[in-house]
Amino acid sequence: MPPAASAETSRPVVCHVADRMPDNGRIIVIGSTNGDAVPFPRISAYALTNSAVQGMVRGLARDFGARGITASSLDRATAT
Repeated sequence: MPPAASAETSRPVVCHVADRMPDNGRIIVIGSTNGDAVPFPRISAYALTNSAVQGMVRGLARDFGARGITASSLDRATAT
């Protein structure tokens, strides 16, 4: 799957689900820290799409906030 697919397909899917979600729901999108930084060479396209996903999540928070639906991006590395 090309890197742009994460940005192109996420919004329609999330909006489809959120339109049917009860009020006060939660949208959680799995992102990447590479939306804020480009630590390696040759990942600029990947970083670009992750920045787009981060911006999308901020927009979704505004779009659905009146219904009490929050939108968050889990984009930090987590040790398991």
